[in-house]
Amino acid sequence: MKGYWAATRSPLVGVAVTLPLLLIYNVGLLVPGNDTMNAADLLTRIVPQFGGLKAVLIANAVLALVSLILLSIVFHRGMFRLSWWLLLCLEGIVYGVVMALGVQWILGQAHLLDVVQAAAQAVAGAASPAAGAVVAGAGAATTAAGDAAGVVAKAAPRVPLFRAIVLSAGAGYWEELVFRLAAVGLPVYAALRFGSQERGAKALRVGIVGFLAVAASSVIFSALHYVGGEEVPGAYSFWYRALSGVFFSSLFLSRGFAVAAWTHFLYDVVVMSM
Repeated sequence: MKGYWAATRSPLVGVAVTLPLLLIYNVGLLVPGNDTMNAADLLTRIVPQFGGLKAVLIANAVLALVSLILLSIVFHRGMFRLSWWLLLCLEGIVYGVVMALGVQWILGQAHLLDVVQAAAQAVAGAASPAAGAVVAGAGAATTAAGDAAGVVAKAAPRVPLFRAIVLSAGAGYWEELVFRLAAVGLPVYAALRFGSQERGAKALRVGIVGFLAVAASSVIFSALHYVGGEEVPGAYSFWYRALSGVFFSSLFLSRGFAVAAWTHFLYDVVVMSM
């Protein structure tokens, strides 16, 4: 476990074990009827402009080759083992459950779910007394866990498993790359490298920069989910995703890019398939 713990924090291992997610996503986009791009996807939005479908196919071939080379390097050097992929998935599942329950508990303390339920009952009651009674009864019978899963899962309709895997792979790779590795990792790295190296001043600088980077990236991460979609922005779903962004940022800083990306991927597969 000690070797696994250190290996998954290695930048080279992180790139190697997450490239398959990008490959799954890009190849999946080529399947007819499965053309929904992730909002943070930079590659698929840029490459076709220079060479159309041919350029996309070439890019995927290069990704496949690079992925195989990097995986062979980390396996050959003993930096990563095939069995550790199971540990990576298990760790991601555990973190996903912890995140869902933790975010749900925080929002429950803020009574945001009560506000959502009250609004739904008011709307349904105004439309029909009978409908209002049904909504009220359902709200009373729903458990807290079901509430959180229901609100977030209903934000996006249930999709077939294959499409869920493709979309989740894109989210796990691109959203963690943009909102965690770039938006959080780069500012924190800069704060560590530049400025006074006196311990107290450095710790304060890194703390402030890290806090601001995590807060800003998490809010933007949440808001991006409403861009180009049919989902109507709501307080509960917005703050659920924003707090999830905070969790993913904390996971990235403590466990590295690979764990954050695979946790995001596995969590989204479950939520989209519900």
